[in-house]
Amino acid sequence: MSFSYIRENELTQDEVKWLETEARDYCVSHGMVYKDSEGRLQHIPVTLLPSPFPQKQFTAAKEVHTLAADPFTSKLFDIYDKVWQQGNVQPISLGIFRSDYLIDKSDGLHRCSDYSGEVTPKPAKGSISIKQVEMNTISLGGITFSCFVPKMHRYLLQLIGQETSKVPLNNALDEAAGALVKAWELYGSERFSEVVFVLSLAVQVL
Repeated sequence: MSFSYIRENELTQDEVKWLETEARDYCVSHGMVYKDSEGRLQHIPVTLLPSPFPQKQFTAAKEVHTLAADPFTSKLFDIYDKVWQQGNVQPISLGIFRSDYLIDKSDGLHRCSDYSGEVTPKPAKGSISIKQVEMNTISLGGITFSCFVPKMHRYLLQLIGQETSKVPLNNALDEAAGALVKAWELYGSERFSEVVFVLSLAVQVL
């Protein structure tokens, strides 16, 4: 499995430096920046070109039912469900979560276990699967970046004459905004026309 979108030596060093400049300019002009601890503006950490990801595992990550596949998250939702059944809870709630996955390539030597303690058989050496590394219910500030990066990668690929259709776009920002609008509509009061965000002190510039 290759983890480089462009074959080695397909681009000259001058072309790479040119792409780096284009990438930095794109980040700055599209708000893909943050302030470091000394107050200096930096572009977000990002790959110059997209990293290949197996189609099968990508589709699986999009279609996976987290509660069925992840015992830990399922237990958290069970607690939420029991509290809901006991009453005395607000009738409307909105959760916006981020689930992070990485590709795992098995060495054929180790078994895997989950939160239930169940141990799975050793996977075949060289087999590829997705592994959930985080279910984030708190920090979602990077949602804007996840939507801009694919567009940047498409732009950079176009500059060097590469195909862009296999770089999937991310519409999470629009979906999150739509969810907030829906929650406001369900709240059902025309007296309130604003959604107030309470933010902790952060260094990101969004």
